[in-house]
Amino acid sequence: MVLMGDHGGWRLASVFMLRQAGFPIDLLEPLQSPGAVEAVRKLRAAEVELGVLAGDVRALLAGLPEASRVMPLVGQLLPLPPSLLAFATEAADDHMTALLRNYTDHAAQLRADWDSFVAAYERTSSAQREYIASLFRDDIALREVLLLSNDAQFDQLNRWLDTPREGRFDRRARRVTDMLTMYLQRLTTKNETHAHFGPISVGRFDPDATGLSWTAAELSRYSYLSHWAAEEIGRVLSERPELREAVRPRRRPLALSDNGVVHVFASTTNTGFTADWSFDEECRRELGSGERWVFERADGTRTLAELAQEWPEEGAELDRVVEELCTAGLLVAWFEPLLGEADPLPGLRNQLLPPAQEELDRFSGLVGEFGRAPHERRIEVLTELKTAFEGLTGTNANRHAGRHYADRAVLFEECHAPITDLVAGGELTKFVETELAPLYDIVLVGPRMRMRREHAVLADWVSAEFGDDRAVPLVDFYRRFTADRGQIAAHCVEVDAEIADVDDMVATTLAGSSAEDHEVVVPREDIDALLDRFPRTPPAVCNPDVMLAASSVQALDAGDFLAVVGDCHAMRELLTHSSLAPMIGERAPGVVDEMVQLYQGLLEPGEMLCDVVRVHLDKTDAQLSYPLADVEFFGRSGKDRRSVISPSDLHVTASGGRVGLWHARSGQRIRLLAPPASGPSIARDPLAAFSFPRHFGGMPIRGDGHDHLPRLRSGRVVFQRERWLVDAAELAGTGPGGVTKRENAAEMFAAEGLREKRGLPQCVFAKLPGEPKPIYVDFTSPLLVRQLFRLARTSSGTVVLSEMLPGSDDLWLTNGGRRYTSEVRCAVFSSP
Repeated sequence: MVLMGDHGGWRLASVFMLRQAGFPIDLLEPLQSPGAVEAVRKLRAAEVELGVLAGDVRALLAGLPEASRVMPLVGQLLPLPPSLLAFATEAADDHMTALLRNYTDHAAQLRADWDSFVAAYERTSSAQREYIASLFRDDIALREVLLLSNDAQFDQLNRWLDTPREGRFDRRARRVTDMLTMYLQRLTTKNETHAHFGPISVGRFDPDATGLSWTAAELSRYSYLSHWAAEEIGRVLSERPELREAVRPRRRPLALSDNGVVHVFASTTNTGFTADWSFDEECRRELGSGERWVFERADGTRTLAELAQEWPEEGAELDRVVEELCTAGLLVAWFEPLLGEADPLPGLRNQLLPPAQEELDRFSGLVGEFGRAPHERRIEVLTELKTAFEGLTGTNANRHAGRHYADRAVLFEECHAPITDLVAGGELTKFVETELAPLYDIVLVGPRMRMRREHAVLADWVSAEFGDDRAVPLVDFYRRFTADRGQIAAHCVEVDAEIADVDDMVATTLAGSSAEDHEVVVPREDIDALLDRFPRTPPAVCNPDVMLAASSVQALDAGDFLAVVGDCHAMRELLTHSSLAPMIGERAPGVVDEMVQLYQGLLEPGEMLCDVVRVHLDKTDAQLSYPLADVEFFGRSGKDRRSVISPSDLHVTASGGRVGLWHARSGQRIRLLAPPASGPSIARDPLAAFSFPRHFGGMPIRGDGHDHLPRLRSGRVVFQRERWLVDAAELAGTGPGGVTKRENAAEMFAAEGLREKRGLPQCVFAKLPGEPKPIYVDFTSPLLVRQLFRLARTSSGTVVLSEMLPGSDDLWLTNGGRRYTSEVRCAVFSSP
């Protein structure tokens, strides 16, 4: 274990992860069509020229009887038909007649040029669709993308790819190639989340090394049954009579008892997005004597068979009482996969008796074979696995079937890239520790302010409701909180407004008076002066995703690069808390000890650090096991029950203007690695005040009140990519004269107009409302422009456009002479 030094107020963990795109960016080059852009520019120039003539026509005809028939056509830059032209020129003088004929000739030529452009555009689009189809038809690795990302529709897609089309693209073919285009966008310009087309490499920072070095290796894949699938298997098996007695029921963690009345609380979400979380009291139930007996003893350690031996009631069935408590949401009584483990099958298997263990062994065998098999056999194995799963559970083996990026299959896969022994030397280490340090603090200005303000709000409320120095059981705290949530939320709205003002001030201060420039260079001393206006407390941990713009590895080694942080996550430490954590732990076995030591440096004297157990809604909830107690807020911890804390063992105390979360048995104040829910505000999760400042990625500087922010750079650090806010309604196809058109050529025409109006570069990323990930747009590509406008048609609100940085010429990671996008995810902890 190597702890990095303390530089710039932040301490850098020695372990990092390099994530790369699995496919080279040059696969997008055939989608470019500079000729189409040139044609659009000529059309737009002709439109401007015709607009001048149209203005002259309107001026000359103003007030004449003929105007009412001519003006509507002139307003749309349309040619006058011969009959109307003759009628209009009968009473006109020679000058007006010449003007009308000149206008009509130009309008007719523009219309003819437009028709020619539309036809050429459609031919280009069809050729690009054929290219997309041929890529996925001929490249087995791309077919693997479809198998892992969209196996619900894989058979259909597979057949479609293998069916000759002879250049014909009907409605279905366009829909399929749109989907494939969206996949290719993400696979080449971002970092996909599946296996060998988004692999990782584990590296370490070494201040004593030089440059960036690695060793070539073989690609290695890791396949796992999805957590949600293991949950379904556990539920079904728990209903079998021969297995039922082995179930170890436990109280639902947020089912809290108060003198025989159980109150059930829950943090819920419909989408998983931050703003969607809500904390509520779901129900309450007064327990009968038998129910109370079961509820008090259901601690997850005793089996139903053991409880049956102690059952004191006569004439009442234990099974019926357990079933009623489960139905009421007070008890969990089924075989649960253990949260935190990437592979949920071993932990589930250990709860079962031998016959059922053999059934799980079959699933384990199929998942393992899938990871080792060649492509054709993988298709067969996945089919066998899905059939076995559906036969056992009666549940569909796909969730969110067919949705790009969101389809969640019965298994998932991750992969080590063919790069090992990755070492970043002193230059990069120092850069991440020192030059990037102000960026971390800028990102956390708002989250730190929220935690300070909302901690005070909560402390005042607890003191007013319960008095100081009183141990308030969590059930009482939660009950009163939900009753007073409106009052507390009102204070949090004020905090939101204050943070929004600060965000705007930060953006305005850094951009200065040159907000219309493409780049503003900010002196480091100005950034330091800005940060000195805000306390750098509370302590924080964040995981920046650092993208390095350099023409080559040699340029990177020489320090000739720019760095931009695409996302700066402030949640639980993500190298050790994600589906990739087991792979990172395998290659960096000391990472947990190092992270725990760094976390300990954030604590106040006497605080006890605890991890949280909650639920992941999709494929996994993997993490490396910290030598800490788990607070079990939702799912079942895999740790020994003696290392598991129930929420019923917690209480809240206000004292001296502060509020703390305490563990009753140990008498220690608790600091949670993360709140039980996902949101950062106490309005959505009151225990958010007892964690660390939260930031969920996105651009470091929001600047919501600015339609345009220039690139903000200080030295080699890009604090903010150049960014534009565009109303989704602006992304609609138009032809010459501003006439709205739904045809694709009109979208290219409108896109070029938007580029001229807003000064947009050729390549951007677009974040649309409701879309989970940004999409890549090359404005010279008909197919990529189509994807932007297609998504915008079903969106409302603001679309965020940001420049592509690094650009395609600044991708230092190469393989076989081909360039790949990449990012370095590291972990930094603020100094005490």
